Amino acid sequence: YIFNEGYVAPAPYFGYNVFDNGVQINTFNADLKAERARSNELNINYLGKKVSLSSAFYYNTQENLIVLEDGRVNPENLVQDTVYVNPDGTGPRELTRTANSGNSTAWGADIFGKYSDHTLSFWASFSYVNFKRILNNVTTGLNNISAVNIRFGLTWEPVKRLSITPSLIFRTTPENINVTTGLDEELKNPYEINMHINYEPVKRLILFVDGTNITNHKYALKGVISPTPQEPIRVLGGIRYI
Repeated sequence: YIFNEGYVAPAPYFGYNVFDNGVQINTFNADLKAERARSNELNINYLGKKVSLSSAFYYNTQENLIVLEDGRVNPENLVQDTVYVNPDGTGPRELTRTANSGNSTAWGADIFGKYSDHTLSFWASFSYVNFKRILNNVTTGLNNISAVNIRFGLTWEPVKRLSITPSLIFRTTPENINVTTGLDEELKNPYEINMHINYEPVKRLILFVDGTNITNHKYALKGVISPTPQEPIRVLGGIRYI
């Protein structure tokens, strides 16, 4: 079991970010608290002659996340609805400041297992994450990623020096993607099937074939701004000397 706790003190910029943009006057806040994080992790592992298992279970929290006033009026940042720049009551502004507000909770598990025999070996991994963040009085979940990720593969050696390794990568539909840019179907439970073949006719000389997305499945994942289509089928072959 591993426990960690840490904090990040607010930079002076956050507490003394003073400006007048014509709509808001942002004043100082010398009472900002440090952002704090705690992590709890439990690891359980098993190693046998043919079977190995490893697992990690975690529960992490963050609190006092800083909400920076950057031109948008967030409820946490509002000090007073109306103040006036000029003594005669003209030049109305909203009075704002940087504030502590947000918090988040994440929990989940990562599990990996492997079975090995003389000519056949299997491996599989499973991960799950649940995430919730509250910021600006708005609750959000995972940021455009999948809650469940599964990987499975096997390596078969039908004859000496020849190995064949098919594998599967499967994800649940990425969550909280608001703008799909027409890729709704491609985002549903994206998966990819790959194939890797090695043959060593003589010592140190390897002939190989790598096939990626061999079923040519059209799927998309999170991109920088919007979802991005992933690569179609790709097959590479070559010779490697080690």
